[in-house]
Amino acid sequence: MPAAWNPLAANASRPASSSACLVASLDDRIVRERFVFDLSELCAQSGVSTDAVRRKLFGDASQVAA
Repeated sequence: MPAAWNPLAANASRPASSSACLVASLDDRIVRERFVFDLSELCAQSGVSTDAVRRKLFGDASQVAA
């Protein structure tokens, strides 16, 4: 169900996708963390447009300088 901050309506299924969490440590402390997943796969399983999600997350690509 869409919310005010997220107007994209997904289907009711639960998506499943591979992901990875890369962690770098130094002196037993986490200094960097990176989470990687396939956005297109999650969008396809959720029934939403990948392009619409990218515009929502990253803004309009046409405004980016070449």
